[in-house]
Amino acid sequence: MNFRKNVCLKHFNTFKINVKTNYFIKINTLKSLNFIFNNKKFKYLPKFILGNGSNTLFVNNFNGLIIKLNLKGKFIIKEYSYYVIIASFASESWTNFVIWTINKGFSGLENLSLIPGTVGAAPIQNIGAYGVEIKDILIGLYAYEIKTGKIVFFDKKACELNYRNSIFKNKLKNKYVILYIYFLLKKKIINSIFYIKK
Repeated sequence: MNFRKNVCLKHFNTFKINVKTNYFIKINTLKSLNFIFNNKKFKYLPKFILGNGSNTLFVNNFNGLIIKLNLKGKFIIKEYSYYVIIASFASESWTNFVIWTINKGFSGLENLSLIPGTVGAAPIQNIGAYGVEIKDILIGLYAYEIKTGKIVFFDKKACELNYRNSIFKNKLKNKYVILYIYFLLKKKIINSIFYIKK
C-alpha cells in the first residue's frame, strides 16, 4: 500500500485546487481496501473514495483519509455470434476503456466516448450522451460493502439507474465501493449479409 501524510491534492482533481489531505493511500488490491476500512487507526477517520477527480471540487483541506483506487484491468468475458460480454475494474479511465472496446470491434459505447472519469463512476452517475446511457448496456457490477467487508453483486435492476442517478447516489451512498463492472455490447459484423448500415 502506498500510504502518505499531508498530501497535496492539486494533481488529483481536474480543477487543480491546491488543498491537502491528512492521509492519502493508493489501493491496488481488495485485501488493502479491506485493511483500510477495518484498521483501528483509520476506522473513525472521514474517508473519501477518489477516482479521476473530474467530478470533485475541493474547497478546503480534507481532514481525513483520501482513498485513491488503483484497481485496473479490462477483459472479454464471453463472445457470442452478435454480442460480447466485457468487464472492467473500476479504476480504468472511462475514455481509454471506450477506445479499447471500439478497437476490439465492439459497439454500444461510442456515444459515451470522451466523458471524463473512471469506469467505476459511470454506473453511479448513469452517464449518458447522444441518446445512450449506461443503463442501456450494463449487465451488473460487484461492489465492496464497507460495513461488512462483503463483495456484493448488483444486477442492472438493483442499481436503480435513472437519469444521471443510481442507488449509489441515494440509498446506498457511501456504503459501497464499486470494484468491477460488466457490460453487454454488440459486435460489428460489417462483412455479414445480416449487417445493415443505418
